Amino acid sequence: MSVFNYQAEAQHAASAMGSGELEVVATPALIAFAENACHQLVELAAGETSVGTFIELNHLKASRIPEEIKVDVKDVTREGNRLSFIFEIRDSSQLIATGKHQRAVVDVDRFLSSIK
Repeated sequence: MSVFNYQAEAQHAASAMGSGELEVVATPALIAFAENACHQLVELAAGETSVGTFIELNHLKASRIPEEIKVDVKDVTREGNRLSFIFEIRDSSQLIATGKHQRAVVDVDRFLSSIK
């Protein structure tokens, strides 16, 4: 459906993100790349944004730093203001993660005023 490219650098390493000690692409970095890719696919009206509501990621293989990362969003479904995405993540040589993500389209002002 849509492929988004990212460059995993030192700040995306497990050692830098606090999720481990190694200089490999951190699971939290993969989650951020996937969420960013899905967010870019959401069509919004003026005054709207989308917020993440769920993510599931299966981190299958490790990748060294630096590395090119590709997020391939395979499927998007929408029911009302809820969107569901299925994605795969690859490095330059292999499939490294699969997952699902959900987002909700919200009115920015209403959403921000609901946060206390």
